[in-house]
Parts: sequence; C-alpha cells; structure tokens
Amino acid sequence: MHSLEEIYQKVAVTQALSPDTSQITSGNYASTNLTLVDPDLAAINIANGVSIFGTLGILNTIPSAIAKTGQTASYRTGDDGALQKGVAWPSPRFSVLAGQASNCIVDNLTRMMWVRNPTALPMVWSNALAYCVGLDGSEGLGGYSDWRLPNKSELESLVACQYFAPALPNTVGADQLLEGDPFAGVQSSGVYWSSSAYVASDSLAWALSAYDGASSGKSLTNECYVWAVRGGYVEGQRSEYNVSGEDKGTIPASSFAGQCNLTPVKPGSLHLFINGGVDGQFIDDGLGILSGSFNIGGGVFHGASGTLDYASGAYAINFGVLGGSISGKAFSISYSAVQ
Repeated sequence: MHSLEEIYQKVAVTQALSPDTSQITSGNYASTNLTLVDPDLAAINIANGVSIFGTLGILNTIPSAIAKTGQTASYRTGDDGALQKGVAWPSPRFSVLAGQASNCIVDNLTRMMWVRNPTALPMVWSNALAYCVGLDGSEGLGGYSDWRLPNKSELESLVACQYFAPALPNTVGADQLLEGDPFAGVQSSGVYWSSSAYVASDSLAWALSAYDGASSGKSLTNECYVWAVRGGYVEGQRSEYNVSGEDKGTIPASSFAGQCNLTPVKPGSLHLFINGGVDGQFIDDGLGILSGSFNIGGGVFHGASGTLDYASGAYAINFGVLGGSISGKAFSISYSAVQ
C-alpha cells in the first residue's frame, strides 16, 4: 500500500521557480535557493542587520548628508561623474530675491543667503572679516545686519565640479554660471577668502579659487576677493527656521488674508513671494510687519502690506490697487523662512 502523498509525488508534475516566474500555482516544486530565484535578494539590498529568508542585510539606509559635486562627465569607470553620489541639488538651485533684498540670493540646497554681487575689491584677510561684519541693509542687502565671511565648507558648497572659469553653477543648477545668472560680478579667475584659519600655519587662511574650485592656504597679507554670506544652522534649529510652502487662490477683491503655518518663525526671516506677471516679494521687518509690491497682470504694480503673527504663523496681506483691477486674479504665494 502507498500513501496518497507517495502517489501524488509519483504523478504530479514537478515545477521549478525561476526569476521569470510571475505567478506561483499550487503543485510540486523542486528545491532551490531563493537567491537564484530572486537576484535582488542580496545582502546589499537589505537594511543592515535585517534577515530575509536567511540573507542578512548590510545596506546602510542612512542617506548621505554630503551634496553631489555637480560633476556629470565621467573620465574613468567608477569615478564621481559616473556614480554622481550624494544629495541631489534642488531645481532651481538658487532663488533670486527681489525688492529690498534684490542683491541677495538663497541657495536652496544649503539655505544659506549670499550677496548676489560680491565686492570686486580684493583685500587682506583681517579687512575681509571686518568688511562683511560691517555690511547692513543700507547696502541693499535685505535689511539684514548679520552678514559675515563664509567658512571654508560654506564657500566650497558653491562649487560645481563640472565646470571651470568659473567652477560655479547657474540659477537652475544645470549649467555653468553666466554673468547675472544668478550672481553678478564674480571674478572667474579670482580667489575668495574664507573665515577659516589654516591650522598648519598661523600666517595663512583658507581661500577658494573660483577658477577651478580648489581651496588652498593663502598668506593673511595677500589680497583676495570677498563674498559675504548669512545664515547657518546649529543643531536643532533646522526645523525651526528652514520652512517653506505655497498657497494658491484667487483674489476676491483688493485684499487677501492667508495662513502659512510657520510656527515658530524667527523675526526678520520670512519671505513671501507673489507669483504673477512678475514676481514680487514681501519682507518682514522683524516686528511682524510685511511690506512690498508685486505685478499681477497688465504690467501694473500694486502696493501691499500686511502682518505676521509669530505665535500662530498666520499672515494677512492687503493689496493696494495702484492702477487697474486685481479682482479675480489668480495667484500663488510661496514662503520660506531663512535664518
């Protein structure tokens, strides 16, 4: 006598699993190794320390905090241009500000704010430090008074390794910097001071060549160019200050009130942008009072004012009609808080 299982094993068709198997039906299967059936069942594809069907993962799931270099051309197998590892650049890479901050640019990758038109006057290191500290809103720099000389890492963050003369990206971040796109007056072959001392010698400080993006130690008595920056986060501040979003709607009459949910917002840090025929910008004066102007169709500029409630994150904007009508116009307001 034979059991039903023995009879089944004799008469059943033995099936085989393979990477091409798209549907598993009932039946008898030959033994196999799952890694042969699914080539993706490999340690490098499984989170570190996690075991799936006996395969222990080694994948590091923590993303790199280091940005891509911008290099896309490959010169050897396995080089940076081929792999292009790192945090992807946002598009656009830079935001060109308007109004009172028309000489300010925000790097959307690092959230640093840079002077759009750096000084063309080279100077020694001590004077470069003092020059940046002395900058304020009267220079057309958004009313901010916390400008400073960037450190070595901040300065190097602007480099695009795909280019030279200058080794800097354009506004979008997909091509080389051209005059005014977004920065103006950059010395393509100039060397720019950083605030970082050259520890190997107290007579040197780090400086960066805009020509090829290389950093080197320069004598403190050398005269290099200056590119001021502001911002920079310490641990725990990024979620507080690095916020952005967008509201869309139609202006019902000549006024609009909105909610931007920016709690908490640092005074003096909010930028609101009206996107119409021409972008306009509202700048917070640090006391919660917003002011600016915009163009939303017809080539007519309209004045605007408003308030910001730091406790709730709400803003209210009133549009003053200077000519024509804005009733029924579609708009979008994007906002970002930059330290």
